[in-house]
Amino acid sequence: MHLTMKPVLLIAALLISNLIFAQDKIEGIGPFKINRTTTAYVDTLVNDGYKKITVKTADPQSTVRGLKEKAIAELMPDSTKLYNSPHTHRCNGVRTFFIPFMEIAGITIENIYLTFYHDVLVDISTDYSAELKNALMLKYGEVPAQELSSENNCTLPATKADMSLTAKSYYYTWKNEGIKCIASIGYYWDHNCEKQYLSYVNVGVSGITSVIMDCDRAEREKQKKRQDEEKRKKLGEL
Repeated sequence: MHLTMKPVLLIAALLISNLIFAQDKIEGIGPFKINRTTTAYVDTLVNDGYKKITVKTADPQSTVRGLKEKAIAELMPDSTKLYNSPHTHRCNGVRTFFIPFMEIAGITIENIYLTFYHDVLVDISTDYSAELKNALMLKYGEVPAQELSSENNCTLPATKADMSLTAKSYYYTWKNEGIKCIASIGYYWDHNCEKQYLSYVNVGVSGITSVIMDCDRAEREKQKKRQDEEKRKKLGEL
């Protein structure tokens, strides 16, 4: 049986199109593979010269982001305080590690947070850079930026005037097989009407953040009940 020229050309065009638009499977960033890397990998980093430390903190932003040494810090929750943090968790089975910087594929990636759930890597968060975003575009395919706007209410300290200012973020999103990758850059206005910049790259299991946050919320409620009970016992001594 012989194929006519038009079907042959059509098949060839479809094959070329598939090759052009095929995207690599989203797995993670460098050696950190979602749903595959385990906490045992931390020990291999120690063998490669990373200093392993443990930090108990309610605010990783102010305690570990200033690290300049080649280190990997496990972030532990401050059990004496009630707070909500995206990087220190009370939920059993969740562990988070922080790496100040690492060179991957010739790109220096800074402020890397690795979240493990039941010993398996489920989320990676890093600082945004144009170089990293462009690398993701090259690896996973060109995607348009999605713009998100919102209004921030604030007060000018000098005049006490109330203001409503527009915050904007731009998102680049890739996803496949239950894993989502987001590169985001934007700004917002704080309560003093000063512009603050917020940017990040995140790769993780779709929906896992909500699962961990729900678990953290339940643990915070248990902690609050324990603290309230201790206060009641002390009041009983009055």
